[in-house]
Amino acid sequence: MAIKADTWREHSMRIGATYVAVRTCAGALGARFHEGRRYTLTAIGHSHHDEATLLTFVENGAPEPLVWEWPDSDAPSLVDAHFQEAQA
Repeated sequence: MAIKADTWREHSMRIGATYVAVRTCAGALGARFHEGRRYTLTAIGHSHHDEATLLTFVENGAPEPLVWEWPDSDAPSLVDAHFQEAQA
C-alpha cells in the first residue's frame, strides 16, 4: 500500500485532535470504530493503490492504531458523518 504523508482532499480533520465516532463503522483491516467512543487522530495519508484517504486513530488505552478508509469516490461530507471533534 503506497501511502503519502498527506492527502489531496480538503477536510476538517486535524492531527492530534480527538474525535467521537458518530456511528459504529468498519475500518481497514478488521478495525472497528464504535459509536460514542473517543479516538485521537495521529496520521492522515493517501493510498493510490486503494484510492482512499487513510485516517489513523488511536483509542485511549488501545495498543494498536485503527485506520479508517475514506474512498476517493465518496463525498467530502462522509468524514463528518462518521466523526465529530470532541468537546474538551
